[in-house]
Amino acid sequence: MFINKQLMVNSLIVIMAIMIGMGTIWVVQAEEIDTDCDPSDLITYYADTDDDTYGDAGDSVEACSLPTGYATNSLDCDDTSASINPEANEVCDGVDNDCDGAIDEGLLITFYFDGDNDAYGVTATTTQACEAPEGFAASSTDCNDFDATIYPGADEFCNGIDNDCDGVVDNFCIATSTWYLDEDLDGFGDTNNATTSFEQPEGYVANSDDCNDSDASINPNATEVCDGVDNNCDSLIDEGVLITFYFDNDDDGYGDPLNAASYCSAPEGYITDNQDCNDADAGINPGANEICDDIDNDCDGVIDEGCNGISTFYLDADGDGYGDADNSTTSEALPSGYTDNDNDCNDNNADINPGADEICDNVDNDCDGLTDEGVLITFYFDNDNDGYGDSDVATSSCSAPSDYVQDNTDCDDTNAEINPGANEICDDIDNNCDGSIDEGLNCDDDGTDCDLCNCLIDCLHDCLCDHDPCQNNDNGDDVGYKNHGQWVSSWAHFSNSLKKAGKIIGKDKGKMMKWAAKNKKHEGDYND
Repeated sequence: MFINKQLMVNSLIVIMAIMIGMGTIWVVQAEEIDTDCDPSDLITYYADTDDDTYGDAGDSVEACSLPTGYATNSLDCDDTSASINPEANEVCDGVDNDCDGAIDEGLLITFYFDGDNDAYGVTATTTQACEAPEGFAASSTDCNDFDATIYPGADEFCNGIDNDCDGVVDNFCIATSTWYLDEDLDGFGDTNNATTSFEQPEGYVANSDDCNDSDASINPNATEVCDGVDNNCDSLIDEGVLITFYFDNDDDGYGDPLNAASYCSAPEGYITDNQDCNDADAGINPGANEICDDIDNDCDGVIDEGCNGISTFYLDADGDGYGDADNSTTSEALPSGYTDNDNDCNDNNADINPGADEICDNVDNDCDGLTDEGVLITFYFDNDNDGYGDSDVATSSCSAPSDYVQDNTDCDDTNAEINPGANEICDDIDNNCDGSIDEGLNCDDDGTDCDLCNCLIDCLHDCLCDHDPCQNNDNGDDVGYKNHGQWVSSWAHFSNSLKKAGKIIGKDKGKMMKWAAKNKKHEGDYND
């Protein structure tokens, strides 16, 4: 290796060594520099990641000259933060900012235990920190750390206690105070519910500012919300939170700026937009296309801008007079198969357009953005499949779902024998759902219509002649029977009818016929 002797100069290399407790700087005159960098010329340099001129003792390299990003010293105690180095000022943050091995030295604050959380502590228990820990206070002047109402500066009451911690009991004391019930425990009292006392009663406060002492969310500190209630007790309702809505008469999504109202939520027909310049025409609004018609269609304050005799026309593929907004052309005259509006929502079906009637088919027939509005049918669940539905179980659709009917007059949907079409029978049940039980029937105690088995002859005659086993003339008078055969035959037909109708059983029919045969000579029953 060659050494350039002429480059040997006397230069000073300042090597800083900070001595703990001394801060002494040693200055050493450099030896002759060997530019060919012999191994004997290598110097240890330390990584200076945070570029604060102080290196990391744990990250070093050897080189003949200072590399970029390195320092000549290893005094940095945190090479990731440029604000931490031997020249930094120590701040109270739990960090050794000046790399002297001590943390927050000379900066920690003494805090005192505050057992009753009244911001005044006692000297018996202390701690040092940069900020007050929970349960500690900066002041140590509390004279009673078990009562949050006793502290320096508190009101002195005539109660034999040093309330303000000034060392004097009841000096300048308040003889009595008025306290107000704080039922909802929000810190504000009810002016209509007060008491006087030397001491503050439990559940009472010194102010009477609450306007609703049954709701903790309503008090002078509450935030006003839009709900029709005076939340912050300032005697105003919904002040500053009401929303202005504008009437949208033509339902085009743009409101009339001259027709406004303030509410918490939008009333029907109102919206927040107020840019409509013609609220009587849904085709005129800021979202409309300008066409050559001497009208400001897009509400920009300019009429027929860009027209110059040219208009936009829209394809009317289905010939219903309404055009397709996605298929247009410009022309001086209306081209064949086109129209001057773009209001069709389905240009492949002439039955679907803004002028069509809405029908129940799961399609927006009138292009208003709604499907089947006003035409859905209400159906009712028919659990017993008797053709009559339960009014409490309903659904709306275009056609009846399985087990649903349009009738909702069933009064018992668990029994197919009970419905408005059923016959009323003697069973203490409203069989025909008319609100009456056994109406029109002469029912005795055993639930039958005039007991055919056991009642007397007069009972049978009066009861059953109404069902025509008797012979009547044109005036309805009972004229008897021609002979005994007619008498028995009439009873046979009548008893069969009763059995078929479910009024009697076979055993009852036999008893009826036995009675008819036995009483063949009964007066007035027939004429020989």
